[in-house]
Amino acid sequence: MPAPPVLDGGETADTISRIEELVRYWRDSYDWRRQEKRLNAFPQFRSSTGLHYLRIPGTGRDPLPLLLTNGWPSSFVEYLNVLGPLSANFTVVVPTLPGFGFSDRYATDDVSQELVADLFDQLMVSELGHRHYVAHGDDIGGGIVNRLGQHHADSVLAIQTANPLSPPAALTDAERDFVAAEQEWDATEGAYAHVQETRPQILAYGLNDSPLGLAAWILENS
Repeated sequence: MPAPPVLDGGETADTISRIEELVRYWRDSYDWRRQEKRLNAFPQFRSSTGLHYLRIPGTGRDPLPLLLTNGWPSSFVEYLNVLGPLSANFTVVVPTLPGFGFSDRYATDDVSQELVADLFDQLMVSELGHRHYVAHGDDIGGGIVNRLGQHHADSVLAIQTANPLSPPAALTDAERDFVAAEQEWDATEGAYAHVQETRPQILAYGLNDSPLGLAAWILENS
């Protein structure tokens, strides 16, 4: 059993309870075969660059291609419940980030959001033949979508994201409040990002070796 939470260190009893509840669910109720069927119900492919992706053709008249991209620690699974409704008007493409899930690890350690945006645009335009498309993303995916809008305006008609780019130097009062709130959140809740950015390989031993360790890390940071 874990030690009691260190309340002045940012942990809460609720977080520990959520982790223990998840462990009980995995042990007693989780049906992996059912999840396999759910995943396999959607057509999945591999790109020439090693990206795994889902592609659901639209059923409406002249469906607009729509790229959906997620962040960490999420995956394409977060979009499964909306793929059916969206495919009434869109041809939906959901790629997996390089190095995650079923996508290959990219052949360089310098995997930036700009690089992933280039890979995703190549997938949409060169491999799937979509001359124009729209894109949505959140978290890291939001950063990628922002780069699609910045660098691929010839093919990206519009983007939607909950992760705006940093505002310009001349800020309004509302923008200053936003920046201050973001900085406060980083200082009080963003330790995980600092650890992952500065000690990724050391942390990876624990996260990759222990499913419970990974689950606790994700739940504490979600």
